[in-house]
Amino acid sequence: DQAGLDKICPSKPIEECAPGGFRTYSGFCNNVKKPLWGSAFQAFDRMDRASYNDDISEPRKSLNNSTLPACDEISRILFNSYEKKKSKLSLMVAQWANMIYNDMARIGSNKNEHLEQLDCCGADRNNTECLPIENFYISGKKTCIPYARTMPAPAESCSLGSRKQSNQVNSFLDASPIYGINWMKKARLDLKTNGFSSDYNINFNPNTLNEYAAAAGFFFYGLLPEKIVTKYSETKATPIRDAFYNPSLLYEQHGILNLIKFLITESSLIPIGQINNEFRQHFLKTNNHAGFDMMAILIQMGRDHGFHVNDIDLVIMGFLEKPADGAVVGPTFACILARQFAKMQRGDRFWYENYFYPSSFTGEQLSEIRKTSLARILCDNVKNLKEIQPFPFMIPDIYENSVLKCSSNIIEKIDLTPWTDSKFSIKLPMTKEKIKTAIHIAEGRIRQIRSREKKNNQPDIKNDLHDFLPFPHGHHMKPNQIAIDQAKIADVLLEATRILIIQDEFNVHKPIIPELDIDYLQNILPNIDVRDFIGKAKNNNEICNKKPFPCDPTATYRTTTGWCNNIKSPTQGMAFSTFRRLLKPAYNDGNNSFDEPRKFGVNGDPLPSARHVANVIHKSKDIIHKKYSHILMTFGQFLDHDLTHTPMSLALDGSLLNCQRCDSHETVSVNCWPIKIPKNDPYFPSTFDDGSPRCMHFARSLIGQLKLGYREQMNQLTSYIDASNVYGSNDCIASDLRLFSQGKLNISKHLPGIQNTLPFGFKDPDCRVHSTDCFIAGDIRVNENSGLMVPHILFVREHNRLAEKLFMANNLWSDEKIYQEIRKIIGAVMQHIVFKEWLPKVLGHQLMEKYELYLMKSGYFKGYDKYCDATISNEFASAAFRFGHTLIRDTFLFMDPKHNTLMEQIRLKDMFFNITPLNDFNRGGIQSMISGLIRTPAMAFDRFINQDLRNHLFEFKHEPFSGMDLPAINIQRARDHGIPGYNSYREVCGFKKAKNFQDLLDVIDQETIDDLKNLYKHVDDIDLFPGLISEKPISGALVGPTLGCLIGEQMQRLRKCDRFWYENDITETKFTPGQLSEIRKMTMAKIICNNSKNIKKIQPNVFDLPDNHMNKEVDCSVLPDIDITKWLDRDFCFVGNKIIQMGRTKHITPCVSCTCTHYGANCHALRVESCNSLFDQFSMAEIAADTSCVIQCSGMINSKKNQTQ
Repeated sequence: DQAGLDKICPSKPIEECAPGGFRTYSGFCNNVKKPLWGSAFQAFDRMDRASYNDDISEPRKSLNNSTLPACDEISRILFNSYEKKKSKLSLMVAQWANMIYNDMARIGSNKNEHLEQLDCCGADRNNTECLPIENFYISGKKTCIPYARTMPAPAESCSLGSRKQSNQVNSFLDASPIYGINWMKKARLDLKTNGFSSDYNINFNPNTLNEYAAAAGFFFYGLLPEKIVTKYSETKATPIRDAFYNPSLLYEQHGILNLIKFLITESSLIPIGQINNEFRQHFLKTNNHAGFDMMAILIQMGRDHGFHVNDIDLVIMGFLEKPADGAVVGPTFACILARQFAKMQRGDRFWYENYFYPSSFTGEQLSEIRKTSLARILCDNVKNLKEIQPFPFMIPDIYENSVLKCSSNIIEKIDLTPWTDSKFSIKLPMTKEKIKTAIHIAEGRIRQIRSREKKNNQPDIKNDLHDFLPFPHGHHMKPNQIAIDQAKIADVLLEATRILIIQDEFNVHKPIIPELDIDYLQNILPNIDVRDFIGKAKNNNEICNKKPFPCDPTATYRTTTGWCNNIKSPTQGMAFSTFRRLLKPAYNDGNNSFDEPRKFGVNGDPLPSARHVANVIHKSKDIIHKKYSHILMTFGQFLDHDLTHTPMSLALDGSLLNCQRCDSHETVSVNCWPIKIPKNDPYFPSTFDDGSPRCMHFARSLIGQLKLGYREQMNQLTSYIDASNVYGSNDCIASDLRLFSQGKLNISKHLPGIQNTLPFGFKDPDCRVHSTDCFIAGDIRVNENSGLMVPHILFVREHNRLAEKLFMANNLWSDEKIYQEIRKIIGAVMQHIVFKEWLPKVLGHQLMEKYELYLMKSGYFKGYDKYCDATISNEFASAAFRFGHTLIRDTFLFMDPKHNTLMEQIRLKDMFFNITPLNDFNRGGIQSMISGLIRTPAMAFDRFINQDLRNHLFEFKHEPFSGMDLPAINIQRARDHGIPGYNSYREVCGFKKAKNFQDLLDVIDQETIDDLKNLYKHVDDIDLFPGLISEKPISGALVGPTLGCLIGEQMQRLRKCDRFWYENDITETKFTPGQLSEIRKMTMAKIICNNSKNIKKIQPNVFDLPDNHMNKEVDCSVLPDIDITKWLDRDFCFVGNKIIQMGRTKHITPCVSCTCTHYGANCHALRVESCNSLFDQFSMAEIAADTSCVIQCSGMINSKKNQTQ
């Protein structure tokens, strides 16, 4: 009767499952085709058909139809002995297995019509749903275990058939230590190390296996001891029987802590046919009942569920089997467990590694989840747990699983930043029309501001010396047209942000959005899509800044701009992108902090003038470094110009702003923020001749963000170490620097005193007004000082030297191919020198190891992370990487090859924008400058900065007070960028945040602390730059701990986040093993030797001063050089005087053969199977000349030699 069946068991199909992002509590609709699969109250699945006596429901009997042995008797006979054999697994394995079981399976007993428990040992004994276990003895007394049959469940679609048991929870949730690695492989249960999983099978039924739920899933009981032993003030042993339904242990002093320590430090037992008496006699003991025999119950349950294993019950043999290799259970249970977890993993649409929208995690979120460990969960959630082993499922040892502090970085923490809510539209009434209105108002306001500034008598900048005097250094910090166009868009977006947040008097419309928390707005505004507005904005620079899309993952070479280095996020690290931040900016717009420079301290008091801070903290004091040479500083500046260039704001007509007047913010431009000269300044007058206050010119950095929200500054360069200072960061500059012949760069050959130098030009007007000759290079600041020009010249020469060799080796290659390949090599050499020679001196071994910065000695680097972002941090660019200013000497020495000083020293202030020292015959030119740089010491790392940088930066000769103050500019620049104070970054770097000035004594000396205390009202007010370079160097390093942290963090990302990093093992971009070996040979000393005609001897490590013991000078010829033949593009290989065709193998000697591959010749010594056969094939002379043959056949060789004598 179908109608009657439908009434009892409704089978109306579910028409549709919504593709939601989250699970339902019941598991319903996990599978959109089969919505009930895996959900609560569904029937368990089976590995084998059910075995019932009547093929429907009646519990099974023996194969000969006799009654099966009594459950309690089997338990008593087979599980009576108990040996405490311990494993290396901790007891946490058992507890975890128990928790997983409870998540995946719950077996409920049948009840009577009143939904009450059946009294199967009493009034309901004869109920067909009762299977009591009679004759159970406990403490010598006969009793009964009231087993009621498991609640049945209807079959799918309410079809007829044998009895099925109900799972009262849903079936969804690596348990490899349990069932072993072999079964893990068989069931394909490996977790991904990166990326997403595509293993989900919509036709895979995830219902929990009956065999797991009623047998194998209970394996953990065999791992547990008889007592729980906790230790605090005294040792306490609690029998397991007293812990059933009794949470009192948790409420004792340090109860949870004591239990967790017990679970992670005590060994679990090896369950070889044993269950301790606590479970055999006192299972589920209460105050009113002595307990039951758990094994008897499990045996009865297996019979109730129709498990068929001939006569022997499944649970019995499962517990009695010897553990499989690498597992704690035998092969049968291992098989069941592996299949169960395979079902759970591949049948779960919400499995965390799956990529299905809308329930999938993002790649960044998945990367963070993979950091999860039980150790971290316990550390974060167990009060007073201070240390733990990394793998709590294993007992601690003194090796890989030795106990660590919970604060250790080895126990990784999840960063929740990737979960930042970007679905602003759900919480905020921010429609496209409202955004459009805000932008429209912002455009009008920007027009008003520009119109006002146009009337402000901004002087016309001409190519006359005196027109440049108020702001002598501005042109080489000038933005190019790409940056200017981007800033125009950013200005409007920043103004729109102001309107949305402040809604001040300029906005005469009704409020665009309701009043909301400012921090909340700041979090959501950057996520609002403004691409429509950006797309309409004028941009005429696509030729110079190409962005082909989609990205080509097979590209061999970098783009000039850094575009598509990261395939997933093509703009990351790209030129003209904004800096990233380690901390939220600390702008000072009152409560609406998103734009104005940091002007006030934490108590609301104005911060001291940047010049005043520089006068007190950064006064001149000559202390030289005892170990490091001056070229350490020079190379550091060269590296900085490969990574960061923050352009300055301009006047409306594209000319430089004149921000020297103290009121220039009001009278000239909102982007003027001059530095006040304090009274009694040791050098600069505090007033002009007319008595008006005097300030130092300072223009704010150009705005660059293409989104709503905070003011963000722009980096004109790529973030990567890619030698962009040599080649340029956009296609137009790169093209200007090329010769377009044989892959070479342009050079100038005819400057007296310098051969093969940089090409001439006047792209930097600052140089033009100082000097008759100026260089052009990949970075406009090349002319900033004579010393900086040196590495620029050396690396251009090295490019052309290698290009010439590569052209001779591969003369069929095009100019483009040679140029790109040498550019790739030079970029790799730069990376190698930075990380191998320069960075270890700056950071020291401790920080190099902490940030994983040591290079591979052989093989490839496997650490590339496509989800990380190499973008330079604002803190790094505006403060941390300016540390080199303290290393600069105020005089430069010129030396001949014999270390004799030539002529007088030259002052630093006379080297700004001046190339004449490089071709000065009296001083020996560039060769003598190089000798001086590598043989004279740098200044010590401290807070003191020389007077030429403090008072004479970029000054004009014969024009008093026309110079600038570099440390003051550094301080003002960080404030301009909204960089929080130094104390905030101590906390970022894992150090204790100072509560008062004296708390800084751990890293800063008392005299400096006193100076800081006299300047700042609060310890949180200390600016980042003076704070960083006031730190005492850590042991083995040049810099202090916080500065080392900021540099180390950035350098770690420059390595791990660069798809073209030279050590990477990425098929499309990697060097061959032979080529990589050649790059690893290169040193800065060899670069100098290769490209300096008169330098014949040099110390191997040029960043250290020469030392007769540790760094003795050697002949340049001793230093290894790149063998360009590793880049030969041929269909054959040369090995000695023999040629091997590509893909072929050939004997080079009798006992050595080589195979020609695309990576070069791969040679191996052969195993000689028969020395007699060897002599049949080769002559005595050939064999004797082959070491491999001699080693294997020495006896026969000697015998034959004796025969011929």
